[in-house]
Amino acid sequence: MVELAKLIHIYNPSLSVILFITPATPCVNTENYINTVSAATPSIKFHRLLPTVPLPPNLSSDFMDLAFGIPELYNPIVHNTLVTIFKESTIKAVILDFLSNAAFQVAKQLNLPTYYFYTSGASALCEFLYLPTIHNTTSGNIKDLNIYFDIPGVPPIHASDMPPVMFDRETDVYKNFIHTATNMATSSGLIVNTFAGLEERAVDALRKDKCTTTYGTPTPPLYLIGPLTATENQADPASENECYKMVKRTTV
Repeated sequence: MVELAKLIHIYNPSLSVILFITPATPCVNTENYINTVSAATPSIKFHRLLPTVPLPPNLSSDFMDLAFGIPELYNPIVHNTLVTIFKESTIKAVILDFLSNAAFQVAKQLNLPTYYFYTSGASALCEFLYLPTIHNTTSGNIKDLNIYFDIPGVPPIHASDMPPVMFDRETDVYKNFIHTATNMATSSGLIVNTFAGLEERAVDALRKDKCTTTYGTPTPPLYLIGPLTATENQADPASENECYKMVKRTTV
């Protein structure tokens, strides 16, 4: 999200981008990174959602369940924060990633244009948007099927090669994936970390609405902004990936 905020700033320097972050255990690297970004680009602001919301005792300890469940707990605070910002500024848009899907309902209630930033490229997006179609056209669990799914934009995928989180339709994470895909298909637009020349087949399928036929609505507008990568580890240069160090040392 920070790299996207930087890109937005380049093309729209008059805009401010506010990144919401939930409270977490203090981490020196994270704090250093936030301070570095804030100093380099003052128009990118970080807002901590306070107060800290206690986790309910019945919340699953599974990582993906927590990743979807914790943002939902902060929806009332997100709502109040957006209302406060709206009193002082004009909110042009809300941008979510798929793990912050819970906030889609908040933005919808406030009639704010809402976009999703999908970092995994167009091919993965084809598969993700097609999940509700698979859900509606199959019965039982994906893990028990011995079939190939003909997903527009990508080669056929065998049921056993689908993401394991999609194997059991009774799990919370499965339901969250289906819900998120549905919201993405009805959002104001999809910001995708790719470019057309890299994934022509997938981009063509998305633009021709082949992945969203089950919704009865066209695919939201696509904004291809890739390749978007972090050019350096601003939090801790010493932790730079060894492979990247080797490439930089290599002489051609």
